[in-house]
Amino acid sequence: MAGQQTYAGYIVVPAGDTLQGFIRHVGNVKSPVWVSFGSSGEESDFRLLGIGEVIAFSVEGEIYRRATVEVERSEYRTDKLYTLQDWILVTETVFLKQVISGSRELWLYVDPEGKRHFYIPSETGYELLYFKRYINAAKKVVSRQRYKQQLAKYLSDCPAVLDRLESLQYAESSLRNLYQYYFGCTGEAFSETRKSDPFRMEIGVLAGMTSSHLDFGGDYVDYLTVPTFSTSRDFSGGLFLDVLIPGANYAFTFHSAVLFTRFDTEAYFVRENNENWRVISETDFRYSYLKIINALQFTPSFSDVGIHLGFGLTNGFAMSEFHHRKETTIFHSDERVLEEPALGGTNPHELGYAYIAGIDYPPFRLTWMHEKSNGMSLVATLSSKIYRQYFTLGYTF
Repeated sequence: MAGQQTYAGYIVVPAGDTLQGFIRHVGNVKSPVWVSFGSSGEESDFRLLGIGEVIAFSVEGEIYRRATVEVERSEYRTDKLYTLQDWILVTETVFLKQVISGSRELWLYVDPEGKRHFYIPSETGYELLYFKRYINAAKKVVSRQRYKQQLAKYLSDCPAVLDRLESLQYAESSLRNLYQYYFGCTGEAFSETRKSDPFRMEIGVLAGMTSSHLDFGGDYVDYLTVPTFSTSRDFSGGLFLDVLIPGANYAFTFHSAVLFTRFDTEAYFVRENNENWRVISETDFRYSYLKIINALQFTPSFSDVGIHLGFGLTNGFAMSEFHHRKETTIFHSDERVLEEPALGGTNPHELGYAYIAGIDYPPFRLTWMHEKSNGMSLVATLSSKIYRQYFTLGYTF
């Protein structure tokens, strides 16, 4: 537990006593199954308390309460849905997190698979808001939405709520909006028990392939500017760090990546001055780079699947470079061979920009990136451009 953040909070034990102290960070995507509590905040004072030892606790403005509830165990990920329409219900004792407080409440439980379950108070405890997705006979994804009828009854003293149920989604943001409208309708102050969203970070690895194309432009260097260089397909891999920006359900992310990439390309060019005099040029470029990518990404999520769309700047630092030209001059029956560097001056640092798009299926992500950089030429009359397509598979730790 070393290194975890500690916050002031309290726990309520089965005897009914409220104990003030400090609680380790529990702000995970999934609901906690234990509480790390210490009365003094000293490292040696903390101990893990199981769900049977705590009735309720509060930390960072959030309230958790132990409850024995129904949990719907059907698959919810689109690729795992099947045709069974019936509810799969089990009874479990869990920690519910309060989402809305007041005369009408909303509670949340996120199971170990990441599935979200919402609850409202009932005479016997907490009532599950029923929702289930499945595949129908036409092989389409459909859903059972009993939660809308449950909420219509629970919020019945505001009849105008009924008009909003048709578009209601089984999602926290949609339910918050419904409750906010309800409290506005009844004249009661809307009270959320939501803490301010913190910055979140994700670290992972990327691996895949690149397709690179080198292109030169300018005058007087026809053996570089006239021929088309071969496309180079190579391995690429590295690490990434994403900083998820608070607000808008973390819909924007600062994305940074460090990648290794390389290319090996060649071109063949023949200049015929007349029928007895021609010059053959064979040119080869072999480079490897350490690339640093910094981008702003739009990262909305839809149930268990998300997308990422971004734009950013790239920096490349040459780790190795090789450029070579072999010129063969044939005049009548004489042949002369000259071998020399392909460029008179090179830049070990390249700059560029990139467009990014991909699909997220945590903990995996599939990404395409198109990069254009200024290449390696330092010759004033010769421009170089490198176009790269990246196709990578990522894994978030």
